[in-house]
Amino acid sequence: YTRASKKEESQVLFRISAQPESVVMGQKLVLRAKFYTSDSRFRLQNMTVPNLPAFRVIDKKGPTFGREKINGINYEYSEWMIELFAQRPGVHCIPALSAEYEYP
Repeated sequence: YTRASKKEESQVLFRISAQPESVVMGQKLVLRAKFYTSDSRFRLQNMTVPNLPAFRVIDKKGPTFGREKINGINYEYSEWMIELFAQRPGVHCIPALSAEYEYP
């Protein structure tokens, strides 16, 4: 975890979502990771997906690219989608994903 400066906080976002929020064994879960930037000088270097031993990964897509306005700020984004299925019963936590970026 690296703390961003106040200026970087408004220029870079990394959002992770899971749909649905909980699943039963054999049910599909879709993870989405979006790296947003409002300044094209920020360059995404790497996006890391953790080991997911309780899940079977079916498909990985991305990156796809787009634009979105959030809180009045225009962002460009790169998005990855990972489809997986729970393969073991029980309560499982999905570890954090991470994004590394560079700013000249």
